[in-house]
Amino acid sequence: MDILGGDRFINAEPITKGWSEDKKYCVTDIDGKKYLLRILPRGSCAGISATKRHY
Repeated sequence: MDILGGDRFINAEPITKGWSEDKKYCVTDIDGKKYLLRILPRGSCAGISATKRHY
């Protein structure tokens, strides 16, 4: 996985649960902090803005 700042991550575990087409990973950095990394399909960002306005 080629990610900006990815040299700080020591582990990336795929998360396969959920219905979306997003690719999700639980990534751990060199300090032991865990983050959720979501990779969206190209062109799906417009739908996120509409969802944010809804809520």
